[in-house]
Amino acid sequence: RKGQSLSQKRQTLLSYFQNSRQFFTIKEVETTVSKATSIASMQIKDILQSLIDDNLVTCEKIGAGNYYWAFLSDDVANRQKRLDSLKKTIVDNELELQNLEDKITFEQEKRREFHDPSNDNSSRLDLIQRVDIKSSHLEGIKSQISVAYKVSSNYYGELVNYNSSLRNAISVQTDNIFIIIDYLINVTGKTSNERSSICMELGIPEDLDDCPDT
Repeated sequence: RKGQSLSQKRQTLLSYFQNSRQFFTIKEVETTVSKATSIASMQIKDILQSLIDDNLVTCEKIGAGNYYWAFLSDDVANRQKRLDSLKKTIVDNELELQNLEDKITFEQEKRREFHDPSNDNSSRLDLIQRVDIKSSHLEGIKSQISVAYKVSSNYYGELVNYNSSLRNAISVQTDNIFIIIDYLINVTGKTSNERSSICMELGIPEDLDDCPDT
């Protein structure tokens, strides 16, 4: 994969982790994973760390060593967290916007009180300047809210599409599991009525094929 940008290498490494659905030691990352992704072993550790920092790859200490993995379900959860964070940003900005509007209304009323030329000019000018500063701040907050709404809406659409793809992948894997179970029934001479006992022995839940709509 010569000529790949850093962003492309990050995506290549992340996709390999997700598609493999396995746990890796750092040694395996530097050898097996490095070879499979065509990313130099001297660089792959830095790329892996950047994915960990962005919560895209999980690193846990198990026993004496660290293990690394990334599942599609984890990615969905991270996307949901980011969406929730964007929604919170919108709410916080709306509250700040309301507070600023209240303050500006108050300052404007005070400005009208000082509009009388008989009042002290320095106080009047100071008040006008404060109102102008708050008005500028208000416009900045409105702009942030507009951007946040747009990002949140687009990201929610991506999340819905991603969830749909994940559900399809889960369905395929579930079908494969039941194909293997049917094969075991035929090989061992058991009957289809004994499917539940086989599933129990393998630790497979009976409702494995029930995939929620949300």
